[in-house]
Amino acid sequence: MAYLAVVLDVYSRKIVGWALDRIQSVQLMVDALRQVIARGPCEAMICHSDQGSQYTSKAFRLVCEANHIRQSVGSVGDCYDNAMAESFFATLKSECTSNRPFETLAVAEREIGLYINEYYNNERLHSSIGYRTPNDVEQSFKSEEANL
Repeated sequence: MAYLAVVLDVYSRKIVGWALDRIQSVQLMVDALRQVIARGPCEAMICHSDQGSQYTSKAFRLVCEANHIRQSVGSVGDCYDNAMAESFFATLKSECTSNRPFETLAVAEREIGLYINEYYNNERLHSSIGYRTPNDVEQSFKSEEANL
């Protein structure tokens, strides 16, 4: 068994950070968030999550604070809080991992990484963003921002 943590950009639907491990830990969540931090300044970022102990931990909070990331935690029992992330996980299962046991964690990490970075973000069209790819939406936003 393996656990996947993702950071999803709500605007573009892009998976901007992810990490995979055999245990569901604070470090797994921090590793996914560090991929986002490595992309550049995060001052305008709001990191929304459920009330899982990994997200409410001191270690996760300190990483957010150190990088000027605001935290938002959903209310107890609110099924809509993580709908976009749940939708991504359902898509991942149906398009990449369903009925497909991986021999090792390294193989799973490679295959899931290829799916996220090469297909999901770069080629897969999303109806919620006008049948464009997350990378296209992100690039359009950056171009519009540069022209302001």
